[in-house]
Parts: sequence; structure tokens; C-alpha cells
Amino acid sequence: MLRTPRSRTRLVALAAACATLSIGAALAAPATASAAPPNVKVSCEASGQIHFNPGVKLFTSDQDVSYQGQEGQCNDFSKFDIRSAKLTASFIGVPLGCVTSPGSGAGKGSGAIEWTDKSGETDRSILNLQIDGSSLNTGHLSGVVSKGRFKGHSFTATLKTSLLGGAAACTVGLPAGGLKDADFKGDFSIE
Repeated sequence: MLRTPRSRTRLVALAAACATLSIGAALAAPATASAAPPNVKVSCEASGQIHFNPGVKLFTSDQDVSYQGQEGQCNDFSKFDIRSAKLTASFIGVPLGCVTSPGSGAGKGSGAIEWTDKSGETDRSILNLQIDGSSLNTGHLSGVVSKGRFKGHSFTATLKTSLLGGAAACTVGLPAGGLKDADFKGDFSIE
């Protein structure tokens, strides 16, 4: 087939039009769904039981620490209709003792938040966490939502145990192998 200058011009124009359409379609494609939703601010009450294994003793030793939360009320400042939430978290090898030195009580762990909205529907967030140089009486947790609702947003919590008298109350569990359980109260937020 013999091509004339006119047919070559048409082929070049057709190729240019196809290239323009391809570029336009690529630019108009939606962004990936992995981006975190903007303007998230939810804060919730937290309470429940904290467990120490093998048991906190007078001097610092590594403890596996788990927070088993109960459902607490939430303030949803971002209009996601969150009514309540329950926090659980666990850490392995956290150095704690009834008489702790500065800088002890730090470690990495994981957690989850079970959300309940105003219609009763539930959802979940999975957390990568760290406990930041806490004492036996106060845990400062921080991290990020790694999976589920609010993925990519930051998490912070301050959780206090009910050990009246501080280190003196801690030593009550010494004869039985150390302090193993205590109540906690506090709050957490996602932003």
C-alpha cells in the first residue's frame, strides 16, 4: 500500500490524538485509597485492667505489659459519629520496678481500638505503639494506626494505674511474686 503525504499526516495526527487521550486518562485517574482521611480528631475515655508478667518487683526487671480496656465514651470532633471505643495494647520486655530509675518503662508493642458509632455499627483500628519512658503509675503511649479505620493517623494515650501510694502500694505484691494486676484510667486520642 502506497502512502501519500496526506495519509501520513493523518496517521501522525491520529497517533498524537491517542497519546493525548492516554496522558489525559492517566492524569484523571483517582488517587490511591491509602491516603489517611483528613481532619480526624477523636478522643475517648479509657479504663480497664493492666497486667504485668512475671510481676513487678522492687527493682527494675523486664515485664510483659497488657492493657485490657473497657468501653469508654468518645468525643468525635470530626463528625464520624463515633460514640464509644475500647482500647487493648500489649508490650513485651518493658523494664519496670517499684523503684524505677529515669528512662525505664520504655518499649514497643501493638494494640487495637474497637470503635462503636451512634448507630451501633463497629469498626476496628490496629496500632503500632510504643510506651514512652513511663513509670509504674503512668503510661504514656504513642503510635500510628497501621490498619483499619483512621489508617495513617497518630495515636496518643495517657493511662494511670490506681496504685494509691505509688511505690509503697507496689510492694504489697512482693511476697506473691510481684504486682501482677491493677486498674487503669485515662484517655486516648486519634488525630
